[in-house]
Amino acid sequence: MYRTAHSAVGLLLATFVVSQSSAPVCRAEALPAAGPLLKAADQDVTPPEQTSIADQREEVAERIRVAQRSLPESADNNQQTPEPTSREVELLKQKDLVLQQREASQQLKDELVEDRAEVQEQLDDLRQNGPQAEKPYSFLYLESLNDSLAAERDRLESRTAATNASRESLERAKSAAEDAAKERRRAAERAKTNDDPAEAGELALELKYETLESELAAAVVELRRIELENEKYVEETKKLESQLLEETIAQVEQDVTFSWSDFQKQLVALDELKKDINNELEENEAGRRYLDEQWSNARARMDQANDPSGALRAEVEARDRARTLRTEEKQMLADQLQWLAPMRQTWNRRYQIATGEFTTNELTDWEDTAESLVDELSYERRLIDARIDGLRSNLAAVDRRMKDTSEDDTQVRRWLRDQQRTLRAGIEFYNDSYIRLDAATRLHEKLLLEIERRADHFSFSQWMSVYGQRAANIWSYELASTKDDNPITVGKVVMGALLLVLGFAISKRLSRFFGRRILPRLGVQEGAAHALGSLTFYALVCCATLLALRLVNVPLTLFTFLGGALAIGVGFGSQRLVNNFLSGLILLTERPVRVGDMIQLGEVIGIVEAIGTRSTRIRTETNLEIIVPNSALVENNVSNWTLSDPTIRTLVKVGVQYGSPTDQVVEIMESVAEQHIRVLDAPESFAWFTGFGDNALEFELHFFLVFRNLTEQKRIQSELRLEIERRFRQANIVVAYPQRDVHLDTSQPLQIHFSGDTPNDRGKVA
Repeated sequence: MYRTAHSAVGLLLATFVVSQSSAPVCRAEALPAAGPLLKAADQDVTPPEQTSIADQREEVAERIRVAQRSLPESADNNQQTPEPTSREVELLKQKDLVLQQREASQQLKDELVEDRAEVQEQLDDLRQNGPQAEKPYSFLYLESLNDSLAAERDRLESRTAATNASRESLERAKSAAEDAAKERRRAAERAKTNDDPAEAGELALELKYETLESELAAAVVELRRIELENEKYVEETKKLESQLLEETIAQVEQDVTFSWSDFQKQLVALDELKKDINNELEENEAGRRYLDEQWSNARARMDQANDPSGALRAEVEARDRARTLRTEEKQMLADQLQWLAPMRQTWNRRYQIATGEFTTNELTDWEDTAESLVDELSYERRLIDARIDGLRSNLAAVDRRMKDTSEDDTQVRRWLRDQQRTLRAGIEFYNDSYIRLDAATRLHEKLLLEIERRADHFSFSQWMSVYGQRAANIWSYELASTKDDNPITVGKVVMGALLLVLGFAISKRLSRFFGRRILPRLGVQEGAAHALGSLTFYALVCCATLLALRLVNVPLTLFTFLGGALAIGVGFGSQRLVNNFLSGLILLTERPVRVGDMIQLGEVIGIVEAIGTRSTRIRTETNLEIIVPNSALVENNVSNWTLSDPTIRTLVKVGVQYGSPTDQVVEIMESVAEQHIRVLDAPESFAWFTGFGDNALEFELHFFLVFRNLTEQKRIQSELRLEIERRFRQANIVVAYPQRDVHLDTSQPLQIHFSGDTPNDRGKVA
């Protein structure tokens, strides 16, 4: 099988920056000649793949020996090693280390190729000869294959992430190599164009180091390339292993048997696990009693001491932490015992599914139960993660205290070490609990997967049965319950809602029929019929609501609390709403305003079209519908022109010029009113001479008519004005218009003169 691949140790390419101010001043004759270096810089660095890694390492070793020859001389003279020499040696050693890693990665690559070939051979053998286990295959064998496949897929996911990381590392190495090559070319350019012999040596030395760093960067690129190839080989091998397991599982599933003995083995394993947990609980209880006793003694000693020492405080803290952790572990062990019963049930259901001893409705119930169990275990998983994080934080705090504590304070350090052991043991305990939790979660998830596979082969009738069962479960789902154990289910709520809708529709039709057909035949006026129809509608809706609640067995006492909450809401947040509602009831009962009445509210004049529980709709003469709150009609002054009698008195004003025959004017106006067909004969119309105006003699014609709407009133007034104007023209009576008389005092001559001819006074009249 595949041997675990170890990734090569990464090498961070350090960038060495030599400060010009701190660099030693070298004489030109002490520095190497620039000619050979310039010649080498003109050529690209030899690709490492053209020579073997061993030859390259041998060449680097020789260059290191040459560079180190100057080091002993510096040591004999008790002088510090010159920076240029040490930098050259350091760069060469780094390159040798990279080559060494490349050599190891190349060897690993050969092993990975062999591993991939081995897995491919196993896959080919499986396709030709099938699994090596004997038929019929055991269900437990299939279970182990599924577990291995799940683990292999997790490892494949991690290897894919590692491959992507290696690819990014290679790109960064290439970028660093390009930068190093640019610096080398810049150094070569500076050395070529230099004309100062004093700087030739320094520039040649700079070119030498830039060339070494470029070689090092190129070597790192090759290392990262090999590492990426290795990661790809590992990823391909993992894919082959996953494919091998998948094909093995596919063949095993065709001839697998879940025997009774296999089922009993799993139950025995659960019994053993239960026994282990109980033993752990007994050990936990015994240890907790001992820790409680020790903590009580230490606490008593600290309470008796006037000035407790740091060691005593550390002891109390350590013992308290230990007993607290034991208490938490006891709770976790109790939770683990609760996991076992559902696990036994899940194994039983898996055995029933394997043997075909199930119904479609049972599968539906099992699926819901398994999903709820997975959700509960997911919560437990988050709880364990939180506790592990807390223990790690506490352990880090104790580690910091340990570092800050003096070595001489042995007692305090002793109890700090005790806390460290306690916290590490707690982390280990929760890690073990995590493993058990994962096992339980995977078991329930496997049941869900098997149910899903069975569901894929359901017939149409089975699917109809499943959907029917789900609908029945939803229909009977309990939303609430009452004190007399009378559950309120979804079905009851739906039936109640349908009855309410049906009752509302029937109430609306009956009230409309009663108000528009029955009451008018009994001689009830239109406004009264509308009011009675509205009251009938509300009464029928209340009856339908009570009937719906009774049919679904919802007790009215259930709404006691809702009624109290509604009363509070009415008192604080619905004052205007309730005010309008009560005002609407007043309007419907006292009937100061009725449907069809012509009313005036402020500047709004119109006919009442509908009176509701909250507002009243008024249509104006311009055919606009205005919604007025009922409280406005009750609290404000309202002019109802047709409340008790539709007969109203209205008038037309006329002004004639001074000197007109007033008696004839009155006679003409009264005659016009008497001759109009819509003006009532009784009460009799009359005309009044109302006053002497500034511009005219003022008259008013008062007449009576049956008021239907404002438009009709204005139309009659217009017709009367037209007739009056025509009759006045025939009688040579002039309708007055605004006039102004100017009277001049002529007792003395009028003096008129013009002012001076200056520009400012020109045109002025004195």
